[in-house]
Amino acid sequence: MKGLPRPADKLLSRADLISRFGRPRSMRVVFTNDWNDVSLMTQASLSLIDSGVTFLASSMGGPAIGEPAESAGIPHAGTYFDARPYAPEMAVMSAQYTWAPMLEEIMQSILDGNFDTSFKYEGMSDGAISLTDWGPLYDTLSAEAQADIEAELQRVASTPGSVFIGPLVDIHGEVRAAEGEVLDVAALRSMSWVLPNVEGVETSE
Repeated sequence: MKGLPRPADKLLSRADLISRFGRPRSMRVVFTNDWNDVSLMTQASLSLIDSGVTFLASSMGGPAIGEPAESAGIPHAGTYFDARPYAPEMAVMSAQYTWAPMLEEIMQSILDGNFDTSFKYEGMSDGAISLTDWGPLYDTLSAEAQADIEAELQRVASTPGSVFIGPLVDIHGEVRAAEGEVLDVAALRSMSWVLPNVEGVETSE
C-alpha cells in the first residue's frame, strides 16, 4: 500500500518491539481502510495467516481477528477489549481502552469554561489503557523472557511518553530519533514513516 494512514504510531510500536526483543523478524501489514466491515477484517486476518505469519495483532479487536488466530493456532494480541472470548488459548494479552474518565474530564472542563485545546495522548498512567491478564501462552515462556517483558511493561507504565525511544531509523535510512531520544507528541502526530522491518507500506523519502 502506498502512503501511511493512521494510526502510524501503532505500527511503530509493534515493529520496534519486534526489532528490539525478537529474533530478526519482519511485520507484514494489511490495511482494510474500514472500521466496521467484519467480513473484510476476517479476510485480512486469513490472508495474513495464509502468507505464513506467526503472530496476529491489529488496530481493532474482535472475532474477526481472534477467531482466525485461534483456529490457526497463532498467538494474538487484542486491542480495545479482551480478546480471550474469541481466542481463549491463543490470546497473549489485550490492551483495553477506558475513555470514560477522560471524556468526563473534557466535558466538565467545557462546562467550567477552561477547556484545554492542546493535544494529549492518554496512556496507562492516566488509567485510559489497562492490560488484561496473560493468556496461557505466557506460561510457556522462559523465566528470562518473562522478566524482560515485565521490565518493559513497568518501564512504559511508570514513565509516560517513553514508549518510543531511539535509536529509530526509518526504512530509507533516515534517523528519526537518536540514541536515547524520546519521540514527543508532535513527532507522533506527524508520523509518516516506518521501520525497515515493516512490509506492505510504501513511504516517500
